[in-house]
Amino acid sequence: MKDVRENFQDLMQYCAQDVWATYEVFQQQLPLFLERCPHPVTLAGMLEMGVSYLPVNQNWERYLAEAQSTYEELQREMKKSLMDLANDACQLLSGERYKDDPWLWDLEWDLQEFKQKKVKRVKRKEPAAASDVPTEGAGAPGDAKDQEDPGPPSEEEELQRAVTARACLEQLKGTTELLPKRPQHLPGHPGWYRKLCPRLDDPAWTPGPSLLSLQMRVTPKLMALTWDGFPLHFSERHGWGYLVPGRRDNLAQVPPTGVACPYRAIESLYGKHCAEQGKRQPEPQVARLAEEFLFSESSAQWQMVEELGCLEVQDEAKADSLEAAVPGQPPALTGAGGPKASQPAYHHGNGPYHDVDIPGCWFFKLPHKDGNSCNVGSPFAKDFLPKMEDGTLQAGPGGASGPRALEINKMISFWRNAHKRISSQMVVWLPRSALPRTVTRHPDYDEENRYGAILPQVVTAGTITRRAVEPTWLTASNARPDRVGSELKAMVQAPPGYVLVGADVDSQELWIAAVLGDAHFAGMHGCTAFGWMTLQGRKSRGTDLHNGCHVGISREHAKVFNYGRIYGAGQPFAERLLMQFNHRLTSEEAAEKAQQMYAVTKGLRRRVPPPSSPPGPQACSPTRHCPRLPALPLPGALPSHLRPSCRMARPWVVTFKYRLSDEGEWLVRQLRIPVERTEDGCVSLQDLRKIQREASRKSRGKKWNVVAERMWTGGTESEMFNKLESIATADEPRTPVLGCRISRALEPAFMTSRVNWVVQSSAVDYLHLMLVAMKWLFEEFAIDGRFCISIHDEVRYLVREEDRYRAALALQISNLLTRWAGCGPGPVGSECPSPRKWVF
Repeated sequence: MKDVRENFQDLMQYCAQDVWATYEVFQQQLPLFLERCPHPVTLAGMLEMGVSYLPVNQNWERYLAEAQSTYEELQREMKKSLMDLANDACQLLSGERYKDDPWLWDLEWDLQEFKQKKVKRVKRKEPAAASDVPTEGAGAPGDAKDQEDPGPPSEEEELQRAVTARACLEQLKGTTELLPKRPQHLPGHPGWYRKLCPRLDDPAWTPGPSLLSLQMRVTPKLMALTWDGFPLHFSERHGWGYLVPGRRDNLAQVPPTGVACPYRAIESLYGKHCAEQGKRQPEPQVARLAEEFLFSESSAQWQMVEELGCLEVQDEAKADSLEAAVPGQPPALTGAGGPKASQPAYHHGNGPYHDVDIPGCWFFKLPHKDGNSCNVGSPFAKDFLPKMEDGTLQAGPGGASGPRALEINKMISFWRNAHKRISSQMVVWLPRSALPRTVTRHPDYDEENRYGAILPQVVTAGTITRRAVEPTWLTASNARPDRVGSELKAMVQAPPGYVLVGADVDSQELWIAAVLGDAHFAGMHGCTAFGWMTLQGRKSRGTDLHNGCHVGISREHAKVFNYGRIYGAGQPFAERLLMQFNHRLTSEEAAEKAQQMYAVTKGLRRRVPPPSSPPGPQACSPTRHCPRLPALPLPGALPSHLRPSCRMARPWVVTFKYRLSDEGEWLVRQLRIPVERTEDGCVSLQDLRKIQREASRKSRGKKWNVVAERMWTGGTESEMFNKLESIATADEPRTPVLGCRISRALEPAFMTSRVNWVVQSSAVDYLHLMLVAMKWLFEEFAIDGRFCISIHDEVRYLVREEDRYRAALALQISNLLTRWAGCGPGPVGSECPSPRKWVF
């Protein structure tokens, strides 16, 4: 306080200037905001989101303490496991057993010799008795061996032994002058082990390889990590990968390090993996590896295979003749062609990379989430946690330290990444006088407990799509029993007398996109296959959009794939995701699957049929779908009350729509041709024929490019994408309901981001409408509660116990009002759908 008193005027002046600067900025920004977001609900919703309130109690401090203590305990256990692995690996130096290890063969195994000073010997006379003392002590045990039962030593013998021990100790102390001036660091130990141990002069010295951590490159090798049964290997150029055995075209090469790769041990390792997998779940690639593929170390057939491999490099024709002399040899063992064409027939992955030339093995890179061109820096990254859970990435055989260390790494991954953000949360503990009477008079109230609140620093429009941003609470995952600290959301606990009431919108963004497509197609919810799936699809039946079993991915992965496609990601993104989620797919298989999925869902981009060869109206039979409606994934035809009207000229007749090009729009203005436009600015086939006919007559037969762009057709989501792109490519893109205009940062280009903006910004409109409706209902019906937090499509409210059911009903009513909002008048200051034309 002394500093505040002495510098009071400076501090007050700083605060006043800060307030004035904020006011000046606000004066300039508010008109721009109101121009872009003219609807008052947008501003009211942002103000409501800015007052987040998270109630906590004494369990918050307990959560922090227990999570941190558990984390530190598991850290110590993992450190102990890793040190045991390093000590066990160091024992492989005896007998050079490391040369047969699939992981440790390429480590630094050179030894540091023990050095001594050369001391000049000085001749001096010593008493004979002094020289005889060690001799007598050394001869004493020899005499004891001749006695059958020496019995307990006498006092003279104990005294003699003490004298002998002191003499040996003095002799040992005399050798200290032979040590070099700078002490050596662990002589007699391999180089990689010496790097893991601190020096004696280190203030934080601890015995053993205490410097070992998960960030070191040697750790995956010590843990004997395997990827689908193949040992992991690190390349300076390509990062982490794995070695696939069976290569024979490079066995004649001499390894530059002097230590040959133990490819036979790798083949034996993979053979054991195949046997285990065959017992649990047989796979086609396992069947290709016959028993002859994995020979023993002393097998004579292996020598013949090596000779054939060497001859094949020198003379391919001669190798072919020699190959025929070895019956039963599998094709995977013989390298077909030179090193560039050599690849395994039984394994597909990100590779092989022939610049990593390891005799007897191919090198494949671990899959990276950003594509095959990126290198993996650590196999312990959080992106590989699903692979650890499904057994693709696991610790190798031998001992329990490796699997336990891998399990601990998975358990502490959440707290390791988030503990700084969670621990930095500022809690305001409330005294009894600040608590409402509802809390203090409740039977469950305890004066010894503590009650407080956390005010999250939520940026209500922190992204370009106006999504809220907060680093801790808006990114928290659900609780998992094998993740330390993942129960973060459960620590938000209401005080006595109050409860938390909340809800989340089921597939909010998918529903918004489906409604936009339905409005664009026929103006009836469920008239497209995508809209029908959002209404009738069931998770239990596997008929919803996130059923990814047909492409070999999980439901969570299917969500990422579907949302990425709806947000404008193209086929390369889908290929990368498929190979990331199912690494056993080849690039060709992933490209084929992605192409098929995009053709079925998004459709094909084609130019609208020209008026010279119109498809003609087609009657919709009561037993089949509309011609423009893609085949539905559900059996049976559409019910009669849900069949689309399709902008019908007469019942059950389709009318096609066309978007005019710049030339077409110019012709309409110059020739003053009356045309009837739909909501999205398209014209009918009759008007298109009229425009082309008038233009051809006025220009004496000249052909005009009247149709503007290609449209998506033939897919279950084609109409939805056409509507999203029509909004995104407008001169002033605005959301359909509240009429919020796109950010100036996205106006020039960025088509993918503009499509993403249409869906996500509409979801923000949905949230703002719901928050404002809830605030109005709380005030109108005197519901004692307040807004807590909103996590994208989730909302949470702190409500008094007596009003909890009315608050739940208010959530349902708010949801209905929000969905009805699109049926009212169009948005303020926009050219969106006219009144009574529903969008939501």
